[in-house]
Amino acid sequence: SGAENADKCSWTFGGPSVAFSNGTNWKIQGNWSNYAYDHHSGYPNRSGQNGCVDGTNVPGLFIK
Repeated sequence: SGAENADKCSWTFGGPSVAFSNGTNWKIQGNWSNYAYDHHSGYPNRSGQNGCVDGTNVPGLFIK
């Protein structure tokens, strides 16, 4: 299909910018997570589906 796993979350940024020790700030684009979608724990993509995660919006590891 040519689609990548993060395509559902392209150009979406759920958490705050991440600050690095050199003073730069970066926004982290989310990746789609079926687990986050199924458990309503991700942030919404541009279509309103709550399945995006970026490491700043979900506590702990996603382990089943």
